[in-house]
Amino acid sequence: MDADLEIRVTRSGRRARQLVIIPDADISETEAESEDDVDDPDYGTTVPTVSQDDESDLSTDDDDIPSANLFQTTEPTSSKSRNKNGRRWRSMNQAVVDTTWKDVLPDCPDEVGAPISYFGQFFTPDMMQLIVEETNRYAVQNESRFRINMQNLETYVGILLRMGIAHLQRYRMYWSSELRYNAIADYMSRNMFEDIGRFIHFNDNSKVITNRKDQNYDSLYKIRPLLEKLRQQCLLVAPKQRQSIDEQMFPFKGRNRLRQYLPNKPKRWGFKVIARCCSRTGFTHDFTLYEGKAPELAEGESVGYQPADFVILLCKSLSQQRNYIIYFDNWFNFPELQLRLKQYGFHSVGTLRANRLRGCQLKSEKELRKEGRGSYDCKVDANSGLCILRWFDNRAVQSSSSHVAVEPLKMVERWDNKAKKHVEVPCPQL
Repeated sequence: MDADLEIRVTRSGRRARQLVIIPDADISETEAESEDDVDDPDYGTTVPTVSQDDESDLSTDDDDIPSANLFQTTEPTSSKSRNKNGRRWRSMNQAVVDTTWKDVLPDCPDEVGAPISYFGQFFTPDMMQLIVEETNRYAVQNESRFRINMQNLETYVGILLRMGIAHLQRYRMYWSSELRYNAIADYMSRNMFEDIGRFIHFNDNSKVITNRKDQNYDSLYKIRPLLEKLRQQCLLVAPKQRQSIDEQMFPFKGRNRLRQYLPNKPKRWGFKVIARCCSRTGFTHDFTLYEGKAPELAEGESVGYQPADFVILLCKSLSQQRNYIIYFDNWFNFPELQLRLKQYGFHSVGTLRANRLRGCQLKSEKELRKEGRGSYDCKVDANSGLCILRWFDNRAVQSSSSHVAVEPLKMVERWDNKAKKHVEVPCPQL
């Protein structure tokens, strides 16, 4: 058997290498294809390899993400499909999984505290003192006589919060004679406010490493202490069983190489934060600021996909083998990720892109549309118990789960444009 290396161009214009396997022309009858190879949807097709440029890119283009059935040429006629990764997709019921939560929440406080007490849990006195010291250090480095103390900084933070409630187009309008806002102007002068904004710092500028090729280079060096202290305070809040991981945006339209553009977000320009939050309250328990590269994980923890590695990073702060349930969308979700989380004792549910099915053959959207709204097709991996389901609502959507499948089937309410009324549609539990 011979092989050849070819270059293909993806839809996004990137050049990716692929290995083409060429079978020998004089194969005897005794070396014919085995039944395992015939059932394999990837048999006799090209094996994709990813270039170094694609591995370092967090693009959402499906063409740039390796998938098991991307080069599939024929569909197996049997409902039992098998691929080279050892997965055996079957039309069967998923095994019952015990999802009893094995962790506990602390007792609720007897009384509700004042708002300032909750604010102080996250912006601690140590954090505020650090900002005062680094701000004064930066003023000294610039040979300025400007100095602040803890009271000045607390007033400054309070003014920023009030400005977020009473919004004006420019800062100076709060001190102008026509639009003077007494709740701000009476507590700090305009010049003092502008000076704090000019000198405020969170780290020592004299120790910054500007060479990006240096192994100790940190693109978030100037705000790293603030981020870490805030993250540590968020981790102190006990999490509930159901956690959701998704992207968030800090709005920003200035010039910075870490600025991202997400057209589907309410705030499209800004810094992207990947956060693990409570799926019920929305409270942020852990987060990481996206730096344009894959997160740093210990050897053997990565599953080979950058979005999935962010999920593993944020789940490391949870106790393992406690039956936490993690939710994420199709940008993060890979079957390899869910199986890795299952090893750590985490259950997971997520929407799944069509090119990440890993050889799982489901009914097409056209077939489900003929069956009607609420139709579905489900397959379970007999080896791992992973379930992949395609459900047709307004359109087909794929989801995968390591602990839940179709049963119990429930009814959901949807609007029917033809009947001009709400109708009930069957919906799988997943």
